[in-house]
Amino acid sequence: LMVACAFYHSGLFVVILATALWGGDLFFRKLLMAGCRYPHTANLEILTDTVVEISFPKKKGFDYNPGQYVYLAIPAVSLFEWHPFSISSSPHQDIVTIHVRKRGNWTKAFYKLAEKRDKVKILMEGPYGALS
Repeated sequence: LMVACAFYHSGLFVVILATALWGGDLFFRKLLMAGCRYPHTANLEILTDTVVEISFPKKKGFDYNPGQYVYLAIPAVSLFEWHPFSISSSPHQDIVTIHVRKRGNWTKAFYKLAEKRDKVKILMEGPYGALS
């Protein structure tokens, strides 16, 4: 509806410009930053029948505080689905851990993937949510 209204009042240029800006932002943030800035491979370990631990070495420049979260995409599950997960390790540890609980469709598919593999490619954006 918004696209139709923008087209009606402003012409095709505004619709094309808005689509290009949104697509450029998506490409830059999700694929370039998440794909190049942080680790590409993470270890998976099933801890219980509902929890999987994701772990990877902490790279220089990946600084976070307690309570912060990251957005993760697991291309083996879905390239375009990003989900927020709290970082569960201490900022002083050399290994970053994230615990994923099996609840919805995406996390159930991720759990099944963890049953088959112990390493997986990840895309990550963040950390976000600094305490003030």
